[in-house]
Amino acid sequence: MVGHYLTPVLRKTIIEIINESKRYLEGSELILIYWWPGVEKSELAKEASEKGITVHEIWMAGPINQAKIHGWYKNLNHYIDTNIKAFLKIQKIFRKNSKFNCALTIFHTPWYAEFLALLAARPRKLAVKFFTSTEPFVPIHKKIALALNSIFLNRLIVNSNEAKKFAMSLGHIFSKISIMRNIDIVARQFDKYKSDGNIVRKEFGIDEKAILVGSVSRLDPTKGHKTLINCWKKVQERFPKSRLLIVGGSIYGEKDPYLIQLKKIVKDSNLEDSLDFAGLRENVNDFYAAMDILVHPSIFDLFPFTILEAQSMKIPVISTKVGTIPQMISNGKEGILVEEENENELADAIIKLIKNKNERKIMGENGYKRNTKTWTAERAAKSCINLYNDVIERKWTKDYEC
Repeated sequence: MVGHYLTPVLRKTIIEIINESKRYLEGSELILIYWWPGVEKSELAKEASEKGITVHEIWMAGPINQAKIHGWYKNLNHYIDTNIKAFLKIQKIFRKNSKFNCALTIFHTPWYAEFLALLAARPRKLAVKFFTSTEPFVPIHKKIALALNSIFLNRLIVNSNEAKKFAMSLGHIFSKISIMRNIDIVARQFDKYKSDGNIVRKEFGIDEKAILVGSVSRLDPTKGHKTLINCWKKVQERFPKSRLLIVGGSIYGEKDPYLIQLKKIVKDSNLEDSLDFAGLRENVNDFYAAMDILVHPSIFDLFPFTILEAQSMKIPVISTKVGTIPQMISNGKEGILVEEENENELADAIIKLIKNKNERKIMGENGYKRNTKTWTAERAAKSCINLYNDVIERKWTKDYEC
């Protein structure tokens, strides 16, 4: 079961894992949760169906305040009726398959959708959740809800010790937690030689000889876009022909308050000629292929996929020393690590790599070698199966190698 809002990379990853798991399980089906009637249908439903996966689309009703902003909220009766129908539909799916050892796997789903599914998805043998949140601050009601949800979970899967501590701080206090990095296979979808950076440079009018610095992440204050934009003026003073491209978006599109704020900073700093916002894109591979340097200036992060993706494309990475990032990048070898929210240090790191083409190449090669050792869809699927078997047999393995 997944939420409807997923990046193209995660959509492909989920489809790949589901199809691979069919080799070991009786069957795998996808339940796609939409958080309110009126939300645009996800491409995941179409892409999964085309790959032969059984897809169930469920429309529930989530936060009323957000729905009112989009004009989706009708009245309380409609709200209640929508959630009752969603509950009964999930229940029907599991009852239909009750002769099997049904397992509920939750991935990238908001807490209210989790709660609905955990109550409705019965009878089942187990319930496992893959923890993907990176919100450093959540309201108390959400922490209470996640604590209640954790009561119904047989296992919570995180990808690092840092993520384990963070999950517990958000409210997952009743969950048995195991570490598994099978989601790292997202990086396998990125190939420098199957991408075309010229497409991107042509779209944004970037000269083929110009140094292109890029950032790839969702639009969120924790990702450090402000620090990157504020340091760019110093970079421009040294290298006026360099360009900065910020790739990523949110469900609010151009109306996103954070995007509006960032664009104002760009305008006030007279950086409009050297900096572009690309928004959410399907052809992320081509954007990576166009870049000479990737910058990931997060204020808070756990295990960012964008670093794996950039390393798969042989791109040197400049990032902050937060979360597990120091375990993904050795400072001076695969890239450069800086302190979070330090504009001068970040600008100096970017300037250093712009000046040294040979160092960029060596760091890119080192990152590729470090990143592309053993991660495969087959190993990811097997680790999931081992996890399910352990839960059924009441074993508790803390770490799963895959």
